[in-house]
Amino acid sequence: QDEETYREVLTCPICLELLTDPKVTPCMHTICCGCLDKWINQKGQGKCPCPVCTIEFEPPTGGAKGLKGNYILNDMLDTLRRRLKKESDSTIRHCDICLNEDEKVKATSKCIDCDQYICKECTRVHSNIKALKDHKVIQITGDDRKDTSALLEMIPKRMKFCTSHPDEQFKFYCRSCNEVLCRDCCITTHSGHKCENLNENVKQDMKNIRSLIQISLQREENVNAVIQEMNDYKEKIERNASDMKTKITKDRQAQHELIDKYYNGEEAKVERFKSEGLKKVDAHISSLQMQNGITVSTRHLLDTQQQYGHPAEIINMRKEITKKTEEWSQPQELDFDSKFKLTYTYGTSKTPGLQFGQVSSLKNIIKENIKIEKDVAPFKDENIELHDLAILDNGEIVTAHAKDGINIIDPVTHEQKLHVTMDCSYVASAPNNQIAALDSESCTLKLVDNNGNIDTTMPYMAWSVAATPDGTLIAYFGGKISLMNSQTKTLINTLSVNNDFLPPCIAVNSRNEIILSFYSNNSLEVIGPQGDTLIQYEGLKKQAQLQHPWGTCTDPFDNIIVASYGTNSVHLLNSHGKFIKLLVTKEDNIVGPSGVVVDKQGRLIVGTSIGKLYYISYLESCAN
Repeated sequence: QDEETYREVLTCPICLELLTDPKVTPCMHTICCGCLDKWINQKGQGKCPCPVCTIEFEPPTGGAKGLKGNYILNDMLDTLRRRLKKESDSTIRHCDICLNEDEKVKATSKCIDCDQYICKECTRVHSNIKALKDHKVIQITGDDRKDTSALLEMIPKRMKFCTSHPDEQFKFYCRSCNEVLCRDCCITTHSGHKCENLNENVKQDMKNIRSLIQISLQREENVNAVIQEMNDYKEKIERNASDMKTKITKDRQAQHELIDKYYNGEEAKVERFKSEGLKKVDAHISSLQMQNGITVSTRHLLDTQQQYGHPAEIINMRKEITKKTEEWSQPQELDFDSKFKLTYTYGTSKTPGLQFGQVSSLKNIIKENIKIEKDVAPFKDENIELHDLAILDNGEIVTAHAKDGINIIDPVTHEQKLHVTMDCSYVASAPNNQIAALDSESCTLKLVDNNGNIDTTMPYMAWSVAATPDGTLIAYFGGKISLMNSQTKTLINTLSVNNDFLPPCIAVNSRNEIILSFYSNNSLEVIGPQGDTLIQYEGLKKQAQLQHPWGTCTDPFDNIIVASYGTNSVHLLNSHGKFIKLLVTKEDNIVGPSGVVVDKQGRLIVGTSIGKLYYISYLESCAN
């Protein structure tokens, strides 16, 4: 351990000075006796919270003096105080024995067991005294770092003597009385009891300490992983807020200077949502860091006990170690439950007048009462088939109708803005408002702009398609998933998946995990970027059967949505594949759900095989 670690272990968390008469709380935190007494008195009678971790304990009669002393840290303090107070290496140590005679003689050794510095002559006398023959004596070299290191190495080897028989070392453990004994105690007051060798008996305690240290390391690693996730999420909030500001600015320019005041208010709303979100994330990170601080401080204590603890002292902490092991063996509560997503509803400049755009904050909370808007489809042919849906960056809705082509629909008026002639059953949203469309006749992917022109034809076979926000195309063909760069037309990776009778519908979440719904197998799978299966879902036997799953998508919180064509229902799963609820049930009379997609306002759009569209508001939101 380096000097800073020593200082951290040996510093009182209240006065922030080197410990004085250190006492150990039941939750295994070490504090100056005087500081802890003041703390207990300030908190009044009854239980007192630990000043480090806030876990309550009952102060003993007489205050902090009644708590166990941390003798290991006491010994370390005596050894390290000079270095930690940064005294000069040139400071001369004098013989403690000679000082009693008012003689200043340079010390050449130190007896660990007597805790005295001694000169050359006193060392010779000391070594010839029979009662002191087993004492540990080390030479003082004058190099403060080397001398300190040597002293620390000797701390675990020092002798501990019985208070009843001062000339006898602790060498035995009475299992009957749970006490550490000397030889005379075994013969006298513990005669007939089951006494064991102290060094043998303490082995299990050392093993428990090592195990607890490993648990603390894992807890620290878990917390650090979530802190990293939270920091990444903070960046995501920043990006999301920045995106909202860009959309607000574009819409404001389209509706002229007279509405500047309104949109400035909307920007302030974004800032407030962002600020509130970041405060919650920071509070969660602070809570996690506090957990880590508690874990690390306890581990430092365990480290010092493991390295320098005497068996008697370690056994004396057995109860606390067992309690802490049970506490730390419980699952950690690290999840963050306050995630949100900013959305923006575009304004319109139609003949009746202006409709302002609006920012709102979506929450990952499912409404108790789900609102369904019935049949908003604008298709001229009432019997048109609908196979798939997508939402472009500008919010426009894209529908795929097999031989009846592709339609682009205005998200506000629901008027059909454009028709693209192509036999297409699967569509996805690509960057810059492009449509990744599957040409069913040639089994190839084509990139179509929002004017209906084909920009690019990918040189790979495909039966179904999805796309990531950065433009990576994900295509299925013959039991393989291909990942392609839409700009360079190059193949990035190929993954093997189930070869269903029909091509699966594909979606992708923010972690680039691929969701596949297998119509014939009645199942949904999620695979990782390397092809490993992460989730398998086959519905619930009674209340939520999955039969012939068709369209699938994710929402802003990576919740998974899948249309169960055979049961006229839509399933909502969380990001880990756990069933949450049915967003559509057979009682809603939405017959043959085929396509699903979440729009820019966080509403689910469900398309049916007979060309109907339904809006479903299922996420809680706040616009103020």
